[in-house]
Amino acid sequence: MYNMMDPELMRIAQEQMSRISPEELARIQRQMISNPELMRIASESMKNMSPEDLKRAAEQMKHTRAVDMAEMSEKVSKATPEELAAMRARVDAQISYEMNAAQMLKQQGNQLHSRGQYLAAANKYMLAKNNLKGIPSSKGGTLQLQCSLNLMSCYLKTGQFDECVKEGSEVLVYDSKNLKAFYRRGQAYKELGNLEAAVSDLSMAHELSPEDETIADMFRDVNEKLIKDGDKNVSKSLVIEEIEDEKAQPNASESKKSSPVEYSLSQPVEADECFRNGGSHVGKSTDGVESLQSFKDNPETVRLFQNYVSNANPETLAAMGVGGMPPDMVKTATDMIGKMKPEDLQKMLQAALL
Repeated sequence: MYNMMDPELMRIAQEQMSRISPEELARIQRQMISNPELMRIASESMKNMSPEDLKRAAEQMKHTRAVDMAEMSEKVSKATPEELAAMRARVDAQISYEMNAAQMLKQQGNQLHSRGQYLAAANKYMLAKNNLKGIPSSKGGTLQLQCSLNLMSCYLKTGQFDECVKEGSEVLVYDSKNLKAFYRRGQAYKELGNLEAAVSDLSMAHELSPEDETIADMFRDVNEKLIKDGDKNVSKSLVIEEIEDEKAQPNASESKKSSPVEYSLSQPVEADECFRNGGSHVGKSTDGVESLQSFKDNPETVRLFQNYVSNANPETLAAMGVGGMPPDMVKTATDMIGKMKPEDLQKMLQAALL
């Protein structure tokens, strides 16, 4: 259970209580004490709440009027055990529904990722995470972690290194020893030229999994580069881990028993597979329509696509077979896309689906 004396949690509690008059607060307390079953349920719920859950609940309460809070408390306090059980069943059913939807979105993301459609996959993972926002960490934490790690993989694949760093930092706030978060964020820092931060993260990853030769090689390479060249930018082919699926991440003792590569890392994979097959993913094929549909429905995916195309090398895009265009024409097209407003690009993609 979390520390109830956490200063931030105390501040939030005081802030919420200050919105209720002393008379109303005393009445709520009397109502709670008069219902032992309600006290038991509240106590059980609190045991399963993380600091993040409580902060999220407090944030939601900020938008609730004090009089509404008092009325809701009075209604709940007068409920019979059967009514409380029915309320709890409805809440559990809603949680189960949202969890199932998030799980389905994650599986769709995994399928898109396996086909090299990283932008569309990222969209699915973000939607899954949004579904889990109101779910207690005790129930949705593992699934949210998997989606976050998979998002980091998509960001690495598409060159969204700042986004990868941000996502990894969020993971490490509530899972400070997550191997994949350290490794993937370390790769992103390396590509951004922040070698000191890259060495720090890769060192932690190496410490968590000392038998993993891929991590050891990456750590050694970046560390030597930092010593030799100082803060010069460095770029090397990314070695990106496999996406998260149903298996939970093994602990340190388990990882030492298995092959380092089998445990968490795949062989090097190019970051541009999603556009390689002669533009097949942006044509009228089923996969292509699915990709465009994801762009149309999500402005964040449009932004990721725009950043990727703007930062990609024209020769690389031409080699992938983008519309069969030569590099100079690809450059003209990418320059145009890079200068477009995201909403204008989204409108263009919507028109492509008509």
